[in-house]
Amino acid sequence: MRGGVGGCEPPGAIKSHPLTNRPLTGLTHLGRLEATTPLKRGIRLLSYHPNSMSALTLIGMPGSGKSTIGKLIAHQLGWNFVDLDILILEKTSVSHDKILDEQGQEALLKLENDLTVELPFTNLVFSPGGSIIYSQEAMEKIKHESKIIYLELPLTEIQRRLGNNADNSRGIVDFKEKGYVGLYTERTPVYERYAHHIIPCLDLDITTIVERVLRHV
Repeated sequence: MRGGVGGCEPPGAIKSHPLTNRPLTGLTHLGRLEATTPLKRGIRLLSYHPNSMSALTLIGMPGSGKSTIGKLIAHQLGWNFVDLDILILEKTSVSHDKILDEQGQEALLKLENDLTVELPFTNLVFSPGGSIIYSQEAMEKIKHESKIIYLELPLTEIQRRLGNNADNSRGIVDFKEKGYVGLYTERTPVYERYAHHIIPCLDLDITTIVERVLRHV
C-alpha cells in the first residue's frame, strides 16, 4: 500500500530480488542558496538545515522529476548532486542510452550498480535512473546509507510527460519489451518497498515538492 507524505516507516530488507533473476550486478557540487535567492520560474526556498543522515536518494519512474528536484534540494542543503546518467557519461564518455543500445541492458545495469557502490554517500543528493531497483547490491547500499524518497506519479501523468516521442524512451531498461504500462506495473511496488517516504507529486508545483522532501531529510 502506498504511504502518504509523512507516514511511511522504513521497509525491511529485501532478501531476494522482487523483480527478476538477474545477477547482482557527474558529481557536481552545488553551493547553499540563501533563503531569498530566486530560482528559475520564481521558485524561492525556505532556509533549511539537515538533521542526521547526510544523504538523500530520489527514486521513481522516468519523467518523475528526480534530477530537477534533486538539483534544487542540493542547492538548498549545500550538498553535492549526482545524476547517475551524467556520471556514466563522465566515466565512460558514452551515454547510458547508447550503452543500452550497443552493449545491452545487463552491461548498463552492471555499470549503474558499480558506480553507485563506489559513491561516497556523504552530503549527497543522488538521482539514479529508474532501473536502479534492478541492482540489489546498489539498492542495499542506498537504503542503508541514505534516506530514500519515492517521487510518485500515476501512470497517466508519466505517459503525458514522456509522450510518444521515441527519444524519451531511449535508455529505459526493458521499455521495448514492456512499455510504460508494463514497467509501471512492475516497478511501482518495488519503489514503494524501498522508500522510506513517498511523496505523491501529482498537481504539486516544484517548490511544494522540494519543501515536502526536505521535511524528511
